[in-house]
Amino acid sequence: MDNSFFENAEDQRTIEKVKAWYAAHQPEEININSPDGTSRAEMKAVWSHAFVTRNENYEVVETDLMSKVWISYIDSACMAKYNETNDPKYKLCYTRLVFRTNLETKDTVGFLMTFVPNLEWLEKSNFKPFIGITYLNRSKPFGGTIFYHNLDGSFSNGWKYENGKIIASIKSMNINPNQ
Repeated sequence: MDNSFFENAEDQRTIEKVKAWYAAHQPEEININSPDGTSRAEMKAVWSHAFVTRNENYEVVETDLMSKVWISYIDSACMAKYNETNDPKYKLCYTRLVFRTNLETKDTVGFLMTFVPNLEWLEKSNFKPFIGITYLNRSKPFGGTIFYHNLDGSFSNGWKYENGKIIASIKSMNINPNQ
């Protein structure tokens, strides 16, 4: 199957089906929680930015989110570089709303996916770390963390990458080591 970002009638039908699924299963606004659970940002889907990717198992619709308040996840080395330079390019992260449909079972799930580039990938990508990165595809040299949240804002899981390969799984965002 094709993984390209082309616009066609099939993609538009897929996006409309996902919008209907979303309307039936979720409120208009979705939330994401901060790592410590003290902050919550309400977000809305920006359907005009939706696109479709596919592989042999899944059909995936991804779209941008709009929010008045934003919760940012920043790699610690990137934050140190920001503190040193005061350059906001070192504080990049990107969250998308994702809908994954299993092509065999037709089951659809929705979730939030947040890309947090590491310092090496951020600089290697010339501060354009999100170009060409989707749920189904990662740039071969991608480095950083990908967090997944349920639509209710609760943390689901995550993966840490170096040079395009998973090096660790993340099971909790609990920042208190005693919990």
